[in-house]
Formats: sequence, C-alpha cells, structure tokens
Amino acid sequence: KGAVRNLAALAAQTKRQADAVDGEMKQLRRQADATAQMVRPAQESAAAAIRGVALQNRNFRTDIRPRLGLGDGPQVFDRVGFLPDGRFAWNYVLENYGRSNARKITVKQWIKIGDESLKLVGIADTPDLPPTQRMLGTGIYRGTLNRELIDRLLHSRSGAAILKLDLSYQDELGDHF
Repeated sequence: KGAVRNLAALAAQTKRQADAVDGEMKQLRRQADATAQMVRPAQESAAAAIRGVALQNRNFRTDIRPRLGLGDGPQVFDRVGFLPDGRFAWNYVLENYGRSNARKITVKQWIKIGDESLKLVGIADTPDLPPTQRMLGTGIYRGTLNRELIDRLLHSRSGAAILKLDLSYQDELGDHF
C-alpha cells in the first residue's frame, strides 16, 4: 500500500510538473506570436525601404547617364562632298547631352544613295566623350559615285541621299546604350 501511495504521489507531482511546463509553453507561444506581430511592421518597413533605395538607384543611374546625339546647328552635316581622291565624305558632330562620360563609343556609318540599299561604310571607335562636349567625325563612302548624281540627290527635295549613324556606348558603370 505504501508503494501505491508513493506511486500516486509521484504521478500527482509529475502531472503538476507537466501542467506547469504546458503553461510555460503556452506563455512562450503567446510571446512568440506577440514578437511576430511586432516584427511584421518592421519587416514591411524594411522591404519598402529596400524598394525605395532600388528606385532611387535606378533614377540616379538614369539621371546621370551619358546621352549621345548629333550636335545641333549648321555644323552637323556642314561638309558633304568629294575628297581629292574621288571618295564621297561627310562630317558630323556628336555631342554628349548627358551628365557623365560616354565610354567605348562605336559609330556605325551608313549611306543610301538613290535606289541602292542602305550600306555600312564604316565603323569608328572613338575616344571617351565627357558631358557637354562635342566630337567631329567623318563618314567616307569608298565606292565610286557619279559626282553629278550626288550633287543632284543632295540638292533635291526627295531625300534620295540618306546618311545614318548608329551609336553604341557605355556609361561609367558599364551599362550599354
């Protein structure tokens, strides 16, 4: 009978300890839930801040990038004509309208005369071009052309002579344009 009493007392003590542990577990769960609720706004705020910084970075990169184009004014195509050796040439002016250096600039020069298809006549790799600076370039058609035909096409209103430039370059961060 004493052993049964001891077992009954031990079982009652074990149940009290189990109930105490269960109460502690419930308290820990409530604390974990409360912590999760407190952390959630901070996580959402951090995610919004990360999105904001990414947007600012993208806007900054767009704002400071170089922007190459043909310079304005009469000097853009001011010298179109024949070289002494009979080749046809034209000058153009590139200008960096952006806010940072244009690097690794490549200019593909094209020409279309009369009914011919557009022909690539040159590829020029040029030096870096700082902001607000201009650079003179020259395209040269190495084929044989009739001087009278070119003069007639250049002075006609039909636009039968087309000079085209394709520009590719990088910014200081290595982005390609």
